[in-house]
Amino acid sequence: MQRILGVAMALAAICLLASSTFAETAGQQNDVPRNFRLISSDPGGNNQTTNSSPSTKSQTPNSLPRVATVQPAPLTGGEKFHFYLRSTYGPASFGYTALGVGISQAQGTVPEWGGGMEGYGKRFASSFGQKVINRSVRIGLQGLFHEDPRYFASGRSGIWSRTMYAASEAFWVRKDSGGDRIGYTRFIGDFSAGYLSRQWCPDSYHTTGDYLTAGFESLGIEAAKNVWSEFWPDIRRMLHH
Repeated sequence: MQRILGVAMALAAICLLASSTFAETAGQQNDVPRNFRLISSDPGGNNQTTNSSPSTKSQTPNSLPRVATVQPAPLTGGEKFHFYLRSTYGPASFGYTALGVGISQAQGTVPEWGGGMEGYGKRFASSFGQKVINRSVRIGLQGLFHEDPRYFASGRSGIWSRTMYAASEAFWVRKDSGGDRIGYTRFIGDFSAGYLSRQWCPDSYHTTGDYLTAGFESLGIEAAKNVWSEFWPDIRRMLHH
């Protein structure tokens, strides 16, 4: 257990160091080196959003709809780090974790941990630890690859269209320079955190199936959060009227 926690802390520290080293250049360096681009939606750099006007990406009939809205100025390295702190250790983060752990306990997840406050405490520590590892890995890689961690609203109309857009954003990341690409950094964070978090669970959870399940659950939670972020401004306006 101590060895696993040590590996997790070292991994988080390395990624945070990478973030502080590389993300500070995001304001001056608008794109990553060519060998770091991986798969990009605009490899030529000519189909980028701007800070002043929205743009629509080309679509094919069988593809998921992809619409870019107005692109705010990219975050600096310091702003990305503050975003990481707020999204990981802020009140909303603790609230989401507490709610999710309550649901997990009601479902009897990891029955070896028992019930009551003791069982809830173990589940909360496990869930929050997984989140910290996930977010720490991602902030480091986002700084390295010059990615924007924020969710951008679709700017669409229609519940189905907006829901599809928000859910699909769990599989993409926005670049500081505009445009987006497949979310490799998100996948790495989700699945590495899923693997490490299962190491402090009972031995019966140390299987490939459990590791993969944990990673896909994180992606599903990300999609659900995006849908909430997409519609929350509308819900808030309705509540205020």
